[in-house]
Amino acid sequence: PPELVCAETNKYVNYAQRNTEEKLRRQAEKRGREFENKGRKRAWVAMKRSKLLAFVGTIVLLGFCKYTGAIEDFWSSKTENASVAAPQMTAAFTSTGWAQCWRFVHFADNEAPENNGDDKLYKIRKFTNLFREACAGAYRPGQMLTIDEMMVPFRGRSRIKQYMPLKPIKRGYKIFAIT
Repeated sequence: PPELVCAETNKYVNYAQRNTEEKLRRQAEKRGREFENKGRKRAWVAMKRSKLLAFVGTIVLLGFCKYTGAIEDFWSSKTENASVAAPQMTAAFTSTGWAQCWRFVHFADNEAPENNGDDKLYKIRKFTNLFREACAGAYRPGQMLTIDEMMVPFRGRSRIKQYMPLKPIKRGYKIFAIT
């Protein structure tokens, strides 16, 4: 539910800002300097349901875009990026506000470990279960189905990323899809 994501995101922002400030304080002490908070961090506006839904909407919108450049180009006023600009995104967020949402969005509490070591998706398990139930309620399959294994390309760091040397897409997420 959106309320859970909003609560966990706001909680994580407080945790991250506290830890960052403590880390900077320790580094200053280590160097024999006095810590001064120069106020470089951007003020976080608490995540609410409307902001979360707008953020998810922009991610869906990005999924339909064929542009592979930098996300910041959507807010750029340069003429060569005019075809990239999406008025829905710029109306909903500033580039900094969107980047903060991207950085801080959280689905689970970091301080409450619920993982027994087997579940690699434990941080988003509640969300994936809700998504699976919603999909099951929205789609009624017929008699003729084909389930296909697919690779979604991904080169970043992830514990669930797989390497399959015989596939055209060698690194990424392996998923099963109804085709």
